[in-house]
This record gives sequence, C-alpha cells and structure tokens, in this order.
Amino acid sequence: MHTFIPTETACTTCHSSGIPDSVAGLEEDMVALGLLLEDIGIVHEGHPVVGTYKIDEAEAAWNYLLVMEDASEGIHNPAYARALVKNSIEALNAD
Repeated sequence: MHTFIPTETACTTCHSSGIPDSVAGLEEDMVALGLLLEDIGIVHEGHPVVGTYKIDEAEAAWNYLLVMEDASEGIHNPAYARALVKNSIEALNAD
C-alpha cells in the first residue's frame, strides 16, 4: 500500500543507494520565495490568499505550494524542485 507519505523504507524499495538528507539550498530558497510571496500578499503563513494576481505571481505561488505540499522536501525530484523555486524567485525579482 502506498500512502504518499515519504519514508526511507518506501524510498529504498526502488532507490537502493538510500535517500539524501536534503536538497542543497532548497530550504533557503523556499524561505526566500515565501517571503517574496508574503510581500505580494498572495501567500500568508504558507497558505494561499484568494485574490487576483499577475500571472508570474500566481505561477510562483503555485510552484511554492507544490514544493511545500510535496512533503519530500524536494528529495523526490531535487533538480525539478530546485528549478521551480529558483525560476520563481527570478521571475518575481524581474518585476
């Protein structure tokens, strides 16, 4: 049975080399993105705020919430998680 709750046992069934402790830099980038989204007002205390936002803001919020709700802390797909967060930060800083 697969609960979608990440555990080392579930991971090592397919990934015999084990799982890494963390994705380098992802936690710091998530904090930075969260602060940017809080400043915009699209996220408050990690939760989305209903409203009308520019597309790049909405996409950044979607990416932030996707990585946050994944519950693997980026471990399941580290390159993708890191790229989503980095690209979101860059998009918001471009405004």
